Amino acid sequence: MFYETPREFYEDHEELSNYYERSWHADQPAYVAVLCEAAGMVPMLGRAVRDYRVSIASSSGFDSLTVKHDLFRDAVDRYEGFGQKTILLHLGDHDPSGVSIHESMSEDLEAFCADRDKAGLVELRRVALTPAQIRAYGIATTPDEVKPTDSRSRAFIERGLEPAAQLEAIPPDTLSAVARQAVESTLDLEVLAESREREWAEWHPQPTVEAPSTHGRDPQPSNPPVTTHNGNSPTFAARKV
Repeated sequence: MFYETPREFYEDHEELSNYYERSWHADQPAYVAVLCEAAGMVPMLGRAVRDYRVSIASSSGFDSLTVKHDLFRDAVDRYEGFGQKTILLHLGDHDPSGVSIHESMSEDLEAFCADRDKAGLVELRRVALTPAQIRAYGIATTPDEVKPTDSRSRAFIERGLEPAAQLEAIPPDTLSAVARQAVESTLDLEVLAESREREWAEWHPQPTVEAPSTHGRDPQPSNPPVTTHNGNSPTFAARKV
C-alpha cells in the first residue's frame, strides 16, 4: 500500500491496532474446529461458539480426497509447529448419506495418518445428529431417506441405525447448545482462560515509570504519592488505546 503522507501511514496503523487478537489456541493440547454438513447452518453455529474463537466451516465439499488430504496437511503443520493434535467436531444428518460421509471422512483421515506414521493425529468426532439425540429430543424422522434398494441404506438398516433424521430438525437453540457443549468439553478451559487474560494484559499494559536518578542521594520511596489535581503532585494522563 502506498501512502501520500506520513500522517496517512500513522493513522492507518493506529486503526489496525484496534483489530489485534491473540491466538487463544496456540497453547491448547489440541486444535479444535467445527465442521457442519449443512452450509446454511454455519453462521448460526459460528455465533454459538464465537466466544471460544474456534474455526467453523461447511464439510459439504469434503467428499473430495484432495480436500481431505489438505485437511491432513494442515494438521501435520500444526503438529510440527505447536505439537497439537487436531480434533474436528462434526455435525451432519443421520441418514444413509450422512453416516457414509462421516465414516468416509474419518477412514480417509485415519489412512493419511497411518501412511505418515502419525496415528491419532486427526480425530473426527460425531457431535450430531446421533440416534440418542433423535430419541432424547423427539426429532422428526425421515423414513423416506432409507431406500432398501440403495447399498448405503441396506447397511444403515443392517447396523440398526434407523430411524433417519435431518440435522435441521433440531431446534436452533438446542443445536447451538449441543455445539457449545461439545467445544467446551474438548478445549482445555483453564488454558483458554489464561490465554484470554494474556490478551487482556497486552491490550491494557501497565505504564512503565522510569525511576529518577538519585545521584548519591537517598532513594525516594518506591510508591509514588497519590495523584491529585491541586498542583501539589504530578497528574498522569491515561494512555490512549
